[in-house]
Amino acid sequence: MTNPLHIRTTATTLCALLVLLIASVSASADDSKTRTVPASKFKIVEQALEASTRQVILPGSETGILVVTACVGCTPVSLTAGSATQWQVGQDTVSLAVFRQHLQRQPRAQLGVFFNRERSELLRVVATAR
Repeated sequence: MTNPLHIRTTATTLCALLVLLIASVSASADDSKTRTVPASKFKIVEQALEASTRQVILPGSETGILVVTACVGCTPVSLTAGSATQWQVGQDTVSLAVFRQHLQRQPRAQLGVFFNRERSELLRVVATAR
């Protein structure tokens, strides 16, 4: 024999779930409206390439040219390093000489090359610590 209390509890639970589902769909629709930002409001401040050590040629000095090739067959990108360029190992900012030493010890490090495309300016290069 079926327990009437069990049927009422199940029906109440199903109604509550239906209300939550409708509220969730409604909230999602409202969120999508409020999150729309016109493309003209965005300003690109920097771009980045992810590369291995084999894809990057470091500059000869603190002020020089870094060359990065993002992929096989891609056109190499030349970027000007200057006194404002940061060399980072993990979260630590280091000199270019220390950065080179790290890459010699960690030849499989991954690099993030951050730059300003309009000015071909190298902003920073981040190497994984391991």
